[in-house]
Amino acid sequence: VGVCGAWNSCDQRGESLAVVRDARGFRAVVGGVAGQQLFRSCWVACGATRGDQSSCAREALATVAGDPVMKQGKGFAMSTDQGPCPCGGGAYRTCCAPLHRGDQRAETAEQLMRSRYSAFVKGELDYLLLTHPEAHLPEAERRQQLRRSFRATRWVGLRILSCTDGGVGDVMGTVVFEARHREGVLRETSFFQRRGGGTDGDWQYIKALDMP
Repeated sequence: VGVCGAWNSCDQRGESLAVVRDARGFRAVVGGVAGQQLFRSCWVACGATRGDQSSCAREALATVAGDPVMKQGKGFAMSTDQGPCPCGGGAYRTCCAPLHRGDQRAETAEQLMRSRYSAFVKGELDYLLLTHPEAHLPEAERRQQLRRSFRATRWVGLRILSCTDGGVGDVMGTVVFEARHREGVLRETSFFQRRGGGTDGDWQYIKALDMP
């Protein structure tokens, strides 16, 4: 997931979001989103939270649980640490939450990818900015893009297809993944690199190598 996640046609065409109440509270859904566009800058390299090289090939299909909230610019994000992690790596409080809070850092490219995916689901704007450098774009513009994405797109599952390098002793690597949203599936090969080029640097999402 790159800077902002994919936002759908309701942004370009002025269509509105519909909010309905179910038995558990408010649930927001996007109305009239046929023909959604996925922009290259928008959803490159989502998130990663757990797993090493050997776990990359393991399918991690996650279903988003809990009710979304529509406040503080978080759109469909969930507001608590309770429940399963959106990336499929276990409980959120022990999976991606520590990375989002800054209590620990991603040890592998896959872990960063998973945490970024979860950050899009949870509306963790600052974490997405921190883990994807884009010096050519003003921060205010990036924040606006992310907030738009949070409101417009609801991600519902992540599947890691493969990883190349990106381990504890590597300085770069790629992750191929599929991320499901309410209107379809995004498939991407994402490129990651350590900050500063050394093995002690933090992993960062750099760009999408392809987006079929």
